[in-house]
Amino acid sequence: ERRAKAKDQNVVRMILAYDDYFIKYVNHPVVMQYIREMLGRKVSLSSQVGVLNHASETTVISHVWHRDLQYQHFVCSKRLAAQALFCIDAFTPESGGTLVLPGSHKFAEFPSDKYILKHQVQLSAPAGSAILFDSMLYHRTGQNVGKKVRRGINNVYTAPIIQQQISY
Repeated sequence: ERRAKAKDQNVVRMILAYDDYFIKYVNHPVVMQYIREMLGRKVSLSSQVGVLNHASETTVISHVWHRDLQYQHFVCSKRLAAQALFCIDAFTPESGGTLVLPGSHKFAEFPSDKYILKHQVQLSAPAGSAILFDSMLYHRTGQNVGKKVRRGINNVYTAPIIQQQISY
């Protein structure tokens, strides 16, 4: 009830704490190869979140453009964080695939509505795949107009300069 009041009922934080099953999403060898190419050899798992996008349900995360280094509105010459969004179910326009603003990780200020309408892209990916991107890229969950819940697991990896959100 408290999570619903906070409009956070479709987000499962630190899913590693619930079951060791989710460890395979932390250190997936192919994903980690790309994460290390993006961030360098030493990285930390900053957060792991399960996201449920229910059919025909409007949630806070489906409407709010955000960065996963929350409240950080600056740009940096080096990448500080990257994420792997694992598609448990297919990400499609019907299931509410994630929308991104390409290039938005390169500017500090949130863009205008005109820019958003012109440049937003809805990502599609089959179940079992992972979408990797800079955590400073503005993104949001799409509206699920299908009949089934769309599930994903979002891992945010950071350079050692950023403190982990997870306490092991």
